[in-house]
Amino acid sequence: MKTFLLLLFTLPGYATSLRLQNETTCPLRALIQSADGSLLEEVLVMPQETFSWEETHKRLAASKSITPLSVIWLCSDGELYGVLEDVSTGALASTKQCVGKKRCSVPNKAAHE
Repeated sequence: MKTFLLLLFTLPGYATSLRLQNETTCPLRALIQSADGSLLEEVLVMPQETFSWEETHKRLAASKSITPLSVIWLCSDGELYGVLEDVSTGALASTKQCVGKKRCSVPNKAAHE
């Protein structure tokens, strides 16, 4: 029994984590996708903030690899801001590193007046 417990506590953890850093002046949604394109989570990251995300693999099949990850950054209107691919677990996924237009449309104030 003691050997089993020792083995249980020495096995590697089954969690994937990322730090999502929004270095823009607008809130962005981060879509975190697994290697097969499955959506793992959608997270709102406020301007100039870093959000720590962790996924435990309880709901995933043990044989299914979810890494490398992709992070899709979306503007508040759903418009694509940028994409990061081949993101390793534990990495910092920054808006500065993504590929794409890297800007969000600013609503026209005159249209609301």
